[in-house]
Amino acid sequence: MQTLLHLLDQVESSGAFSVSGTLPPIPPGLTVAGIGHIGLPLTAQQAQALIDRSEQAPFGRREATIVDTDV
Repeated sequence: MQTLLHLLDQVESSGAFSVSGTLPPIPPGLTVAGIGHIGLPLTAQQAQALIDRSEQAPFGRREATIVDTDV
């Protein structure tokens, strides 16, 4: 504790403004169309919504495009 107090005493400030308080949790910024904001940790309901909304996506290029049905 003494180390912390010593370090705080050494803090130099150019102003006299401070603020304190709490803010509500903010989702990580992940939004999925048709579902909305996705929070972390992922809930079982959100996981199921993502599964229900998911579809297999082709990958590749032109004639080499495939859909890997094992994924």
